[in-house]
Amino acid sequence: MATTTELPDEEKTGAPEPATEPVVDALRQVWLAGLGALAATGQQGERLFHTLVEKGREFEPTVHEHGKKAGQEMKHVASEVGARLKGLAGKAEEALDEKVSVALQRMGFPTKEDLAALSQKIDQLTARLEQMQAEQGTREADKP
Repeated sequence: MATTTELPDEEKTGAPEPATEPVVDALRQVWLAGLGALAATGQQGERLFHTLVEKGREFEPTVHEHGKKAGQEMKHVASEVGARLKGLAGKAEEALDEKVSVALQRMGFPTKEDLAALSQKIDQLTARLEQMQAEQGTREADKP
């Protein structure tokens, strides 16, 4: 049996066989179409990006204005809520003070008014005592 080491025609000449040229040509066109699609997508993507940036620049002042308005409205609402809470807290504190006062009176503790009256009486007694001591000192000084 004889073995041949002959190369096919394509390998001998370096050119594709005539039957494979249309297939290679079609594959090359598919390859080029893919590259073209990639290039077009890149160009369109870049244009789209720049268009979106410009639209963003045009829209940015509107967003800032809406943000400022929303911030001002939030401050106003927060201020109103704070004022209402302060009012409620004040009323609750007054009610609690009144309840505590009533409870302390029931237990026999003196009120502010009771303590003020007692303090006034002590002041009067102190003044009277000082007066009496001064009078007694004068009498003793008058004795021979």
